[in-house]
Amino acid sequence: MRGLGTCKLMRRALLVAAVTACTCAPATVRGRVVDARGGEPLARVRVFLQNTDHQTNTDDAGRFALDAAPGNYVLQADTVGYRQIKRGFTLSEAEPAEFEIVLSPDTFRRADSVEVHADPFELAAAQPTPAELNLTGTEVKNLSTVLVDDPIRAAHALPGVASNNDFQSQFSLRAAPFSRIGFYLDGVLMHAPFHRMEAADEDPSLSILNGEMVSDIALTPMAFSSRYADRTAGALDVRTREGSRTRPSVRVSSGIASTTALAEGPLGPRKRGSWLVSARRSYIQHIVSRISNDSALSLGFSDAQGKITWDLTPTQTLSIHVLNGDTDVDRSKARERSGLNDIISGANRAGFARAGWRWTASPELIANVTGAWIRERFDITNRSEQPLAAGHYGEWVGNANVTWAPVRSQAFEAGWSARRLRDQGVEYYYPNAERLIQVHNYRGVARRDGGYAQYGWNSSGGRVHATAGLRWDAHEFYPRGVISPHAGIAFRLAAPLELRLGWGQYAQYPELMWLTSPAGGRRLLPIRANHFTAAIEQRITGDTRLRLEAWNRDDRDLIESPLWDPRLRNGRLYLPWDPRLFNSVRGYSRGVQVMLQRRSANRLSGWIGYTFAYSRQRDGIRGLHYWSDWDQRHLLNIWSSYRIRPTLNLSSRWAYGSGEPLRGYYARGADPARYYLSDQPNALRAPDYQRLDLRANKAFPFDRWKLTLYGELLNATNHNNGRMLGLNSIHPRTFEARLSFDRVLPIVPVGGVAVEF
Repeated sequence: MRGLGTCKLMRRALLVAAVTACTCAPATVRGRVVDARGGEPLARVRVFLQNTDHQTNTDDAGRFALDAAPGNYVLQADTVGYRQIKRGFTLSEAEPAEFEIVLSPDTFRRADSVEVHADPFELAAAQPTPAELNLTGTEVKNLSTVLVDDPIRAAHALPGVASNNDFQSQFSLRAAPFSRIGFYLDGVLMHAPFHRMEAADEDPSLSILNGEMVSDIALTPMAFSSRYADRTAGALDVRTREGSRTRPSVRVSSGIASTTALAEGPLGPRKRGSWLVSARRSYIQHIVSRISNDSALSLGFSDAQGKITWDLTPTQTLSIHVLNGDTDVDRSKARERSGLNDIISGANRAGFARAGWRWTASPELIANVTGAWIRERFDITNRSEQPLAAGHYGEWVGNANVTWAPVRSQAFEAGWSARRLRDQGVEYYYPNAERLIQVHNYRGVARRDGGYAQYGWNSSGGRVHATAGLRWDAHEFYPRGVISPHAGIAFRLAAPLELRLGWGQYAQYPELMWLTSPAGGRRLLPIRANHFTAAIEQRITGDTRLRLEAWNRDDRDLIESPLWDPRLRNGRLYLPWDPRLFNSVRGYSRGVQVMLQRRSANRLSGWIGYTFAYSRQRDGIRGLHYWSDWDQRHLLNIWSSYRIRPTLNLSSRWAYGSGEPLRGYYARGADPARYYLSDQPNALRAPDYQRLDLRANKAFPFDRWKLTLYGELLNATNHNNGRMLGLNSIHPRTFEARLSFDRVLPIVPVGGVAVEF
């Protein structure tokens, strides 16, 4: 018996010794964390083993190391602005566990591999034009604002972009209105994808796009590629992302203005595709109606969109994207204090569907075919329930292009597009209660065709890159087509210094509503523009650049209504109210822009951009020279973002713009608060615009889900930025003009929350 007891004691001692040995000699878990976009190592990422006390943060090289006893674990990596990654594994004493962890930003499709870019400032595969500016999905998310989460508003922070109306998603670019900027969504030229009231130029608007679905945005203000059609002042290219092919996930976010839900995941057991759906609902109109009598923001909206991507074969991919937005306005509380031309009620419905097929025949040959459908309906009335505008717009689109790169130093691209447009509607204006003017009454169908070809070449040493392209466009209403050439060249003068030159001619056909309205008609000509830009760029480090650009844009055949606005003529009151449209205006926009930018997934990221510009125009019918409607002499755009801790990111944006002209024939009297008619247009300017926004994103990671809080302070300095709403009345003897003004955003603290499963 004693021998048996002795054996038991010996076995217990050996077991304790074995456990002690394991405790004293732990195994190692180590690895590296990188960004899915570009492969940059990520510092200050929290890495830990679930249900244990073992955790650490990655160093500046993205590396981490943990010691733990052998066993089964789940490794988790978290940081603010990125999606969680979890890896189950077994740790043994024999060898350490090695990991290469790829973290995807919130607005980048979930991936296990790295999307490599040769340059942090080039997001597209093709060589950018000399003036291209772009935003990553992370930058779009932080700049969209918690208040409305509008990805198009992220472009407001880019150098050279002016947006003095905080309520609007549209912006002006180098003294050109948004109507002259091509808004492309996954290669399709959009018409008006906004929550807004048609024909209400100063009313609020919001993009129907969900920022969670945007992969990146590229803005080209000058000398843009020949692939972009039918616009003369710039191209805004928005690309949506695919859903996750790794695992299903759900993300719900809510702010002061709306709630958004997004879900995504792989398709099929082999994960040959992905799905992505989102829906958004606004409730800001209910908040405004309860706390204020000011109904300027009483814009109710809802939208939904979905995208499916499927690999038909290893070389062929099919994608389907649908989008729908509904907008309603109810300003009945403001009925008594509204003018005859102010919107009291209205509705707008917008829809979009796109199907795309991509064939990668070989690494040298890629073909794309796209079909799309666009629909818009609107109806708005005034305080007396009289119609202000109503209409319907529809479009069928077919696009095809092919890219062929027989050798690494050369690439040829060609494409064709066909569009079938239909537009009908009516628009009214009420000078007074007894008089009605029919501004437009239009109805028509037309086809637009276009094609392009362009060639790119790189020298063997990569010191010279040149592109040349030619575009041809035709319109059913015009007997002859329009040819638009484009060329660009870049010289690498030294390792960190590059000179880029770009030139192009561009044409834009009048809107179908103008061509079929008695106010316009088929006598209207296409708008034409000539661009020239020169930029020199110095790389300070691999992720920091200093860039100086000078540009000139000459415009002609701009379409205006020169006989519409009231004015003085020979000292007498002149009230033409004539809505006829003419190609009577030509002008120019020229200036210089300097930008310092750093783009990094670590520490500080952002830019400082200053733009100095002049924009003058001449109207041949009126015989007048004047500052253009969108002229702003000085623009300053600053944005910065800093991830100071694994769970905390801070960002700020400051915008300054010298005052735009007050559009019309106005002058100030002895009392600066009073306005009078004059004989010179755009002689007065609005006060300077300033706005400082501050934002903080705080993440709380858990084992199975993640909580992120968003806090934002809009217009932190409470600067009194205003907008002119319009002309209310004119005194027939003194010529005093009563103008109405409205303040845009005051200081507004907002917050939001997002939950990801």
